[in-house]
Amino acid sequence: MLYEKVLRPGLWSVSANDAEIAHRLTIRSLAALEHVPGALELIRSTQKIGEQEPVTLCGITFPNRLGLAAGCDKHAEALLALFALGFGHIEVGTILPRPQEGNPRPRLFRLPEDHSVINRMGFNSHGADTVAKRLARYRRLGPMPGPVGLSLGKMKTTDNAVASVDFIDVLRTLVLYGDYLVGNVSSPNTPELRELQGKAYLTALVRSIVEADRECRARLKLAPRPLFVKIAPDNMSRFALEQTLEAIVEGGGSGVIVCNTTTERPESLVHPLKNEAGGLSGPRLFSTMLALVRKVRELHPEMPIIAVGGISSRLDAVKALRAGADLVQIYTGLVFQGPKLIRDILQTPL
Repeated sequence: MLYEKVLRPGLWSVSANDAEIAHRLTIRSLAALEHVPGALELIRSTQKIGEQEPVTLCGITFPNRLGLAAGCDKHAEALLALFALGFGHIEVGTILPRPQEGNPRPRLFRLPEDHSVINRMGFNSHGADTVAKRLARYRRLGPMPGPVGLSLGKMKTTDNAVASVDFIDVLRTLVLYGDYLVGNVSSPNTPELRELQGKAYLTALVRSIVEADRECRARLKLAPRPLFVKIAPDNMSRFALEQTLEAIVEGGGSGVIVCNTTTERPESLVHPLKNEAGGLSGPRLFSTMLALVRKVRELHPEMPIIAVGGISSRLDAVKALRAGADLVQIYTGLVFQGPKLIRDILQTPL
């Protein structure tokens, strides 16, 4: 209620012409709270998350099945505050080897009537070195409350033929941090990135990332990190999906994240900004995501699946898990519902 009646109207009023302002204010405010004595305990007590049942996936124990999708805390600025809200895992990124501005602003658009968001951020990143310093600071404070995933990407100017160099540069810089890795080959806002989902590209890319991580971690006597591949919802015929999943398996990947934002524009959208370029997220993506999860589970009964895309209620989360997902993630729903969405989903064990 506090978010919907007070905080959201305030944030939206100061970001009427650029929704990214509200996002930055939110992350900076959460980051500031981490330095206020007792603030995180107050957040946890206010959230009143129900007792949860931990789940183990790829050898990693997750306190609960709900995570925060990549794109929210891109640069690892407010992890402890976000965990205090109740998340069982948080995905950082997408992280690039070097800083990148991304696309010109405005590049983030709210569609309130549709409870949806369009973004064309274009992999804006503080760079792997900065993220590593922040994760090092968190490590000095003690163990994280839950697993942290690292979403890896490539620079806009890097040709697909050598894309693995960028992915490997990021994982090497962050060799000490993160519980699992994500290969983001599906953002619609980096030119030609989705071509990396083709079997020839993807098999080689996954294999190179897996081998590089194994070698880097072995030198430090650390276990290799599982690698998930985040796939697109668009143009994913059964054959294309089969090829993508085969590439993940043949390359040595661990699982799949279903799915990224869509370039499709359902006719049911009504907001005037519905045709802005970029990836659409929100409830209109949910049925597509759900169908993809079912197909993945049918094609690969044992493959670990993280479902993300339009989950806006506890029922949505339950449907995704019943369709075959092992974990679920949210992001866009938070824009419209705030922390209440986390409480609703985790009122009892998923």
